[in-house]
Amino acid sequence: MFYVPDTHALVWYLSADPRLGHQAKAALESVDRGEAHALVPIIVLTEMLDLEEKGRIAIRLNHLLPILRQHTHYTIVPYTLDLLMALKEIDDIPELHDRMIAATARRYDAVVLSKDPSIAASAFVRTIW
Repeated sequence: MFYVPDTHALVWYLSADPRLGHQAKAALESVDRGEAHALVPIIVLTEMLDLEEKGRIAIRLNHLLPILRQHTHYTIVPYTLDLLMALKEIDDIPELHDRMIAATARRYDAVVLSKDPSIAASAFVRTIW
């Protein structure tokens, strides 16, 4: 199984925040056990950097990246022309960053881990929380 965590899901999982949905938590735990795979869009890491710089999260990107790179069940997905074309097809998610996350999931036939109502309502991706 492939999962694409949005920024909330990844940040809340890494910080053991109780606001993380039970299904999203179980999905990421299965990734940590090597039973599933997480595809982390570069936009999620970009948003995390923004939150770090604003002092809104304690997670430091320079500490997280080596961990993600060495864990074989996490893949950082770059923003490519292929993803841009997938993003163009998604017309029911208004926010561009959310569409980038959804496009990644659509491209890799993955489930999005998100509480965002616009992503959950999209006809283009499956979402759990």
